Amino acid sequence: MINTSYLVAKDKVFYDKTSLKLDENAEILSAINKEDLGYKNIEIIFDNNFMSFGATIEQMQILRRDNLTFKIRPKNHRYTW
Repeated sequence: MINTSYLVAKDKVFYDKTSLKLDENAEILSAINKEDLGYKNIEIIFDNNFMSFGATIEQMQILRRDNLTFKIRPKNHRYTW
């Protein structure tokens, strides 16, 4: 069960549509640090329109923990989860 979701993006429309579909309110961030995450079950959604695929993978490797799950919104796609 996911306790918190973070969107690494700048697209307010994407944030609004995605947060409506999630059970809880998501937070939109332009950067995320491992020490800020805590130990709850967290889902991090990266917007590939905001951050390159390589930078996203690098962040996923840095942030990797057992309590985290990751998703990547493909570049130029308009759908949400």
